[in-house]
Amino acid sequence: RDVCSVLFLTFLVPTTEEVIEQAKEQNLSYSRATEKKGHGLGPPHIWTFGGVLTATAEAIEELGRQDKLDQTDKPLAAWGKRLLKEYGDATKEQKQDMVLFCRVTKTYKEETHRMTLAFGTSEPGVKLKEFICKSFGLLQYEQRFGRAPPSHQERALQQFLEDMAE
Repeated sequence: RDVCSVLFLTFLVPTTEEVIEQAKEQNLSYSRATEKKGHGLGPPHIWTFGGVLTATAEAIEELGRQDKLDQTDKPLAAWGKRLLKEYGDATKEQKQDMVLFCRVTKTYKEETHRMTLAFGTSEPGVKLKEFICKSFGLLQYEQRFGRAPPSHQERALQQFLEDMAE
C-alpha cells in the first residue's frame, strides 16, 4: 500500500462531473464488447482513460470558451486536442505503454468518486500525465497523497491477526 501511494495519482472528483460519466460509459462499452472471448481489445484501463481524456479535453476547451483560463493556461485546450488525437491514433500496445492504470471507484461519500491513475515513463505517457495533472488542478479536482485508508477487509484481517497474536 505504501508503494501504491507513490506510484499512483489519486484524485477525488465530484460524481456529477462529465469525466466520471465518460469513464463509466467507456467501462460499459468495454464490458459489452468483451462478452465474447478473444475480443482483442486490450485491457479495460486504456478504454477508461480514453473517456477520461476526452472529457478532460472537452472541459478545458469549455473553460477556454468561457474565458476562464489565464494567459499561461490558454494553450492547454489545443494541447488537449492534440493529445486526444495522438491517443486515438495509438495502437492498444502503445496505449498500454502510455497509461499503466486508470480506475474510477465510488467513495464512501455519494457525491465523490476516486480516480486512480498511473502513467508510463515514455514521452507520450509523461505528456499525458502533465496534461491530466494541470487540467485536474484547473478543474479543481482534489489530489490526494499518501496511503488510502485501510478497507473493511484490511481492518478485519488486522483485527484477526491481533487476536491470533494474543
